[in-house]
Amino acid sequence: MRSTLASKRKMSVLIGRLELQKAENLALKDAVFSSETEMDAVRECNVRMNQDVINGRENLLQAQAKLFDAETKLEAAEKSNLAMCTTMAEMKKENESLNIANKNLESEIFLLRQEREENKTREQNLSNELELWEVEASTFCFDLQDSSVNEVLLKNKMQELTEVCLGFSKKKKKKKKWFKVNRD
Repeated sequence: MRSTLASKRKMSVLIGRLELQKAENLALKDAVFSSETEMDAVRECNVRMNQDVINGRENLLQAQAKLFDAETKLEAAEKSNLAMCTTMAEMKKENESLNIANKNLESEIFLLRQEREENKTREQNLSNELELWEVEASTFCFDLQDSSVNEVLLKNKMQELTEVCLGFSKKKKKKKKWFKVNRD
């Protein structure tokens, strides 16, 4: 009986161990199942993270493309700005030159206006003087006509007087002849 008791004990120990082994097996199966579930969750998370990484890379590439485009535009804008600044500086110098030229022209216009006023005054004076000369010329023409008329009248009177004198001279000669003839 000792052997059966020892066998039963052994059997009981073995059954205990088997039960313990089954419990451990169940615990391990649960742990494996739990680990597989966690592993699946990790895999899903890993897939999502990989997708996020891919999306992040795509976003990064897009952002880099946008950044490159923005840098290109910025560089073009800076070049354009520099060109505009240069153009503005040139236009400023040209504007200053035009202002100086404009002031010179305004001075010339002022001087020309003064000269025009002086010429108007001179023209008015000459016009007045011309009127005086015209009046004087008119008076001179009238005097000349009067002198011409007087000359004609004087010539006529001279001719009349000459004829009268000649008439007297002829009469005197006739009288002298007559006296001479009658004296003798």
